[in-house]
Amino acid sequence: DCELHGRFARALKNFARQVLAPLLGVSADDVLYQAVPVLRCSHPSAKATGILHNDYDSNNHQPAELNIWIPMNRAFGANTLYVESAPNASDFSPIELGYGNAVRFWGNQCRHHTVPNTTSVTRVSLDLRAMARHTFNGNFFDSKGRPGERRIGQFYAESVLTPAEEEVEREWSDVR
Repeated sequence: DCELHGRFARALKNFARQVLAPLLGVSADDVLYQAVPVLRCSHPSAKATGILHNDYDSNNHQPAELNIWIPMNRAFGANTLYVESAPNASDFSPIELGYGNAVRFWGNQCRHHTVPNTTSVTRVSLDLRAMARHTFNGNFFDSKGRPGERRIGQFYAESVLTPAEEEVEREWSDVR
């Protein structure tokens, strides 16, 4: 549905402007964020849904990216994501969060994985990547020598407002 997609894209851009920009230490217009976040489900299973990896080595992501992980329900114990505290620290711990919370981590360099979900709870989460616009490298090559595949306007959306969005913002500020 085009209307639903448009509403979600606007909400995501607002999230980038209002939440991610301060986290990245940049202005609201200077965030690049994953245009289509990933919805993940970890249902009870004897098999893990994610292998140990970092996004730089395994997924051709730029080093400046930060991961934003948003569980849509309580994430705990074996139904959650395990992340190390620093690159190659091997001190994995579960990210335990309640509904309405999120975490950012440097998944590009810090390894992360899941374990078999031995709980009775399916974990549903959204994850996306974001970076300050000035850190984007259009000539990026990954650790395997492959050129970067993720481009602005494709994988990354920009947080800058269009003229039509600026007009809506002005109208809303007048109402407030």
